[in-house]
Amino acid sequence: MPQSKIQIQILNYLLDHPSAEDTLEGIAQWWLLEQRIRTALSEVRVALDGLVTEKLLLASQRTDRQIRYRLNPKKKAQIKTLCKTSLNRS
Repeated sequence: MPQSKIQIQILNYLLDHPSAEDTLEGIAQWWLLEQRIRTALSEVRVALDGLVTEKLLLASQRTDRQIRYRLNPKKKAQIKTLCKTSLNRS
């Protein structure tokens, strides 16, 4: 049975695209990239929601219905402190 994360990602890709076939390079570049983008989008969405909840970012929806995020200028000093503290921990 497949055990590794990459094996599961390949199988998930093939479930979504059952007629797909590719080379080693193509699978690494395209199939797995698509899986990573999906994961990243989900993780970024959670991160943005958290930053908006903490009022560090402001979110606004425009006429194209896309949500745009920007720095909350009232929280700039707090954000600088958070980022500096985070760098010092690394």
